[in-house]
Amino acid sequence: MIKYFKKLNLKKLTGNKLSILILVFWALASRGLGIIRESLTGRLLTINAEMFGAASSLNETIVTIFVLGTVGVAALPQIIKLEGGKNIENSSSISAEKTNIYISWIILILSGFITFLCFFGIIFSKEFLQFFNPDLFKKTVSLNLAREYILLNQIFLIAPVIFTVKTVLGVFLNAKKSFKVYSIDGVISNLGSILGLSILYWVFGLVGAAIGLIIGFLASLILFYWDARKLGFNFTLGKDLITNFPELKGLLIRSFFLFLPRLLLFSSARMAELLVSANSKGDGEISILRMALNIQGVFYGLMVAVGAVLLPDLASNLVKTGRDKMFWAKIIKYCKNTVYMSIGASLLTIFGSPVILYLIKILAFVKKDSFLGSESNFWQIIFLISFGSIAIIFQSLQEIFNRYYISQENNKHPIFATTVGNIFGILFTYLFLTKYFNLRADTAAMLGFVINTIIGTLMMGFWIFKDYKNDQKNSLDLRIDK
Repeated sequence: MIKYFKKLNLKKLTGNKLSILILVFWALASRGLGIIRESLTGRLLTINAEMFGAASSLNETIVTIFVLGTVGVAALPQIIKLEGGKNIENSSSISAEKTNIYISWIILILSGFITFLCFFGIIFSKEFLQFFNPDLFKKTVSLNLAREYILLNQIFLIAPVIFTVKTVLGVFLNAKKSFKVYSIDGVISNLGSILGLSILYWVFGLVGAAIGLIIGFLASLILFYWDARKLGFNFTLGKDLITNFPELKGLLIRSFFLFLPRLLLFSSARMAELLVSANSKGDGEISILRMALNIQGVFYGLMVAVGAVLLPDLASNLVKTGRDKMFWAKIIKYCKNTVYMSIGASLLTIFGSPVILYLIKILAFVKKDSFLGSESNFWQIIFLISFGSIAIIFQSLQEIFNRYYISQENNKHPIFATTVGNIFGILFTYLFLTKYFNLRADTAAMLGFVINTIIGTLMMGFWIFKDYKNDQKNSLDLRIDK
């Protein structure tokens, strides 16, 4: 093995291949730490695990709606335009200054808005938790845990503000094709969670576990800012913008109109977690589904990392030459490779999940009264992972399809497909919860998640295929005319 790595000349790996290698390596490292994090969660009492999962729902929902899948869509195409369609590794001082001003305004506006939302959530934490899952809240009151439950939710609501600033800086690093720090984000965040669940938990209880998450996010933000500064970023709102940067207003308005509709693009996995959180009876359903989705999502996390490398190239290609043969060749290549890899990943997930869960149990030294100590919980997680593995192929393809639409600043099709998928996912989840099926909340949510993902992916794929056929027809007509 050592001889093999000595023969592997990393200096020959350049551009996208090296970036993908870096991202995949650290994504796997992050998932490895995620197993340790899950093992620590598995040691919690069932009620504590449920509180931890439910209390994080509001902050994760804010991040999902207002940050993930929206900031990059709104900002990265504008940065590419500012740099004249080039990747901005070799940008001029004038374009770099404009990029800094644009990013600074995005940070100021978006983080200010997220801060307002989180402040509102902190004030009304008790009311939110009572409304969102009254059964779980009543259970915490009866066990004298309600105060800790509310405080846990309030601490978690600090995270979206940090995450927002970090994400905008991440867009800058993505555009610069600087992935060395960008790629270790998941590792740092998981280390913070591990610190919270292993050390701070024994000092401060569940509140300590939440503080660990915040520490991980802060550490990632500091590293992102440090790397962005090295690459030329400087927070500045600019002077005499009307004269020196008249297009700023147009770019911000364009970003806003790209950002606004993407709020409807709610991920199927997050929807499943929300549904189980709202319908859980406090008997472990939230923790079971979250752990199942975390293990099921290992390969999908790798595809997100690869997509981060591909997006700048697709956007740059479109600005320069439009949807030409080279552009479609890239899309087709990405899709074929994704299907081959995701089929293997689905099989690996089905047969490997029991091994991973046993490893988590061993690492956690779980007791019988803990969340993972229950045999029924253990086998329920395996069942959900196995069924959820069907969605891996569609999730991975959807990531490529999303990059296709993002590069063209197209919101209509992905939003419509995702919204239809979410509607069907919700309807089927509640159908499975009725007396006709009477399934557990976690099983119903996982079934809804799979249906949601398949419908959304097939709809997006159909429209992309139509675009491809239309472009082929137009190209043929153009050659005939000549």
